Amino acid sequence: MAIIYEHMPIVEMQKRGLIRNTKTIKDLEREVLNFWNINTLNFDFLKQETQPAFMQEICP
Repeated sequence: MAIIYEHMPIVEMQKRGLIRNTKTIKDLEREVLNFWNINTLNFDFLKQETQPAFMQEICP
């Protein structure tokens, strides 16, 4: 699921407890869906302008 790693700092989010550590891609997908409160892995809602702000806030 490269799309997840392209849009989210997964390791940092796990360290901070924002999402749980997972053993399978399916479990990671569920964590991401729950985090964003979405039903499908479609990151179109993250516009390019908001991505740097999101990354900066999560990774100070």
